[in-house]
Amino acid sequence: MNYRNLLRNTVFMAYFNAITVAAVVAGWRLLQGAPVLGWLGVLLTTAPLVAYVSYALLTLRVARTSQRLPLIGAQAVLGVALAAYGALASPEGWLPLALAGAFLLGFIWYAYSFAGFLGARPSPRLAPGQRLPDFVLRDAQGQAVTSAHLFKQPLVLIFYRGNWCPFCMAQVKELAQRYRDIEALGAGIAFISPQPQAKSAALSQRFEIPARFLVDEGNTLARQLGIDSAWGIPTGLQALGYASDTVMPTVVITAPGGRILWADETDNYRVRPEPGTYLEVLRREALVAA
Repeated sequence: MNYRNLLRNTVFMAYFNAITVAAVVAGWRLLQGAPVLGWLGVLLTTAPLVAYVSYALLTLRVARTSQRLPLIGAQAVLGVALAAYGALASPEGWLPLALAGAFLLGFIWYAYSFAGFLGARPSPRLAPGQRLPDFVLRDAQGQAVTSAHLFKQPLVLIFYRGNWCPFCMAQVKELAQRYRDIEALGAGIAFISPQPQAKSAALSQRFEIPARFLVDEGNTLARQLGIDSAWGIPTGLQALGYASDTVMPTVVITAPGGRILWADETDNYRVRPEPGTYLEVLRREALVAA
């Protein structure tokens, strides 16, 4: 088990909870007439990221952001500068400065380290030209689906972490909007996740499109392909029925028979390929269903 992932995810959840509380406290202190510059600085180092994550959880429709979230970072730097000026102007300003500085460091860690993945990338098992191994997955209804059946036609396989991941859900939404274009090129779509079958079934019902929502029980296929992420979900989501291990977001496009044409293994969970990229690959290969 990768306990470094467990530690990272636990630290992130603690950090996010801390900035949420700090944003509320900073707003309350400002309303109470506390020194403006210091607590405004705390607000700028916390509220933008809280608002961004809340937006992602509720309404995100695009499966990619900038690599490092520079606008949020710039606001955090401005917040520290304001808090520092406030500390020079008032003895009460040193606590806000300490908080703002700590939260800026936390953001830097989040933007430059946490959004990536631990482990070797890319997987040598996903090199173009190789054939995917034989496997058996379960569909949303619990029926066995073999790789031989899937690979009767060109296929776009989307390995996603689960319904809990807003960027995974945005990726599904994007594909749901473009599935007719992919279908017109003779290809199918399969979404693969290690999450419980009931959650994949709910997702399948939400997006009524001719795509397969498949369950990789025990993360077996992901481990076989070298794209598994041990202890990869945020700490605490196990209470919602998810296993601790998940898969690193990956897209694989195959020819009939399972030969790999193209693969994308993101090194930042906030950045996924655009659907237009899949269409370009399929058109370039001039594939038709078998």
